[in-house]
Amino acid sequence: DTSSVVAAGYAYSHDAGAYATIVKLTRTLMIVPVCLFFALLVMRGAKKSGAGFSLRRIFPMFVLYFVVACIVNTTGILPAELSHGLGMLGKFAIVLAMSAIGLNTDLPSLVKNGARPLALGMVCWAAVAVTSLIVQHALGLL
Repeated sequence: DTSSVVAAGYAYSHDAGAYATIVKLTRTLMIVPVCLFFALLVMRGAKKSGAGFSLRRIFPMFVLYFVVACIVNTTGILPAELSHGLGMLGKFAIVLAMSAIGLNTDLPSLVKNGARPLALGMVCWAAVAVTSLIVQHALGLL
């Protein structure tokens, strides 16, 4: 989830947020070649079987929109003020999405599922926290 990674990064510092965004978006960008690969696989299978094929139906269009947004922002087509404003709007949207996820948590459903999923979540959270502290200590940041 990109929004949680970016939010966690910015909660630590502006620089950490910038690095978190770059790393997460780089990983997210890998969706493009993976989707194209599987779309081509499906297309090849459809041609062999003689079935109809629609690239638009199997290729997620948000991937194309994401690539277009990256190209537009990277090439500098947009004025700096507009790009900055859209960046601020994006940060606000991330905070809004994280809030919506938190507000949408169904506590009775959590209780109904039992303690094991909650315990697993707590163990994972603790492992991430301890690993983060170890890395920060090793880098001399603590």
